[in-house]
Amino acid sequence: RFGRPDVKLEDIKALCSRRGWLTGRTGGFEKGSIPFNKGKPHPARGRAAETQFKKGSMTGAAAAKYKPIGTERFNKDGYLERKIHDGLPLQSRWRLVHLIRWEELNGALPAGEA
Repeated sequence: RFGRPDVKLEDIKALCSRRGWLTGRTGGFEKGSIPFNKGKPHPARGRAAETQFKKGSMTGAAAAKYKPIGTERFNKDGYLERKIHDGLPLQSRWRLVHLIRWEELNGALPAGEA
């Protein structure tokens, strides 16, 4: 490659190693680079389609830990909470029961009030 038949590839590698010369490659994608398969379809082949996660299905630990809507629990501060939905964000799934009861009688909690 270099037009020097007297110099072997191993010699060049050893020189680069001794001098600390690097290739400049990091092994990662550069910021802003586009993947080679962007926009290409990814069809499931063989058994892949039947073993993929199905929408709305729950298995394993998630199914074992699932609590239905309406379940009540005590939080770490001792307040009673009720599960009001299964959606996201996770932090809004549980609501304090005394706030739910107050809102039933008085309407929505005013902004800035506790």
